[in-house]
Amino acid sequence: VEAPKRLIELATLAMAGDFLTPQVLKVTVRAEMDMRRPDLASELVQSALSHWREQVLLLPAREEGGEGGRGEAGKKGGKKGLPACYAEALKWLCRLGSSESGVHSSTGGREGGREGGREGGGAETMKKAEVRAREEEETGRREGSMALALETLTLLGVLGGGREGGREGGVGPLGLSLEEVGGLLTTVGKAYLKRGDTVGATRMVGGMVGWGVKPMMEVCNDLLRQQGKQGRVEGMFHTLDLMREGGLHPDADSYNHVGNTLVKSVEFVAGAVSMDTLPGRVLPEVCFIGRSNVGKSSLLNM
Repeated sequence: VEAPKRLIELATLAMAGDFLTPQVLKVTVRAEMDMRRPDLASELVQSALSHWREQVLLLPAREEGGEGGRGEAGKKGGKKGLPACYAEALKWLCRLGSSESGVHSSTGGREGGREGGREGGGAETMKKAEVRAREEEETGRREGSMALALETLTLLGVLGGGREGGREGGVGPLGLSLEEVGGLLTTVGKAYLKRGDTVGATRMVGGMVGWGVKPMMEVCNDLLRQQGKQGRVEGMFHTLDLMREGGLHPDADSYNHVGNTLVKSVEFVAGAVSMDTLPGRVLPEVCFIGRSNVGKSSLLNM
């Protein structure tokens, strides 16, 4: 029935009863986005994260304060579902924080009637001001979403970690597995790439390598491609170093992105039939030697 505010009320009831599961969050946030209400979707995700943050902060007290079997039961029950909850929330935070939120108007149908009435009055300046205000609101929401995503990763102990920590009991207060850590960092890294933020994406790839998690080839190649378009040559070599350190060998696409950035043009200078007729040496040279029709020219033309 397209009642976006009613969805917020239902989600609040779920939080109060501690029934806010990843499935509930997914259904409600997706519905808000479908109704072109990213403002309410963002509000819902932030409320969910605040709710789960309180549970994370209370975990140490629950684990130490229980008596008999209650302490262990609370420990297991408190941690069990939270990683999936945070993974779902981060996914929507990143969608809201990327440039592909799929929504151009932050207020959706709420503004429809107002704008229709103002068209009759010819208030063009007022309409432009409203559009500008909505764009600024959307930009602020995107920036806030990504900042909250980083804050969440820090809360979970994912950022700034290393291979020496979190092996036995897992990573952070929730005892995340390395697979879960890699999933969270990949989600945020992809969001940075959608925004064209190669610095943020590099930080996420470096975080994966720091935990000993092999980054995805798709993410690394997209990062190399964008770094090349931005002319960040040093960043590209840093990404290649991170790939090797993480046990991911660069593939043909990886080197193609680097080559397209470094080699701007190729010019034929001269052909030589002997050492004496070679042109004077100005730059470092590479020599390809082989029999006829083995691919020397094809390799050069690549």
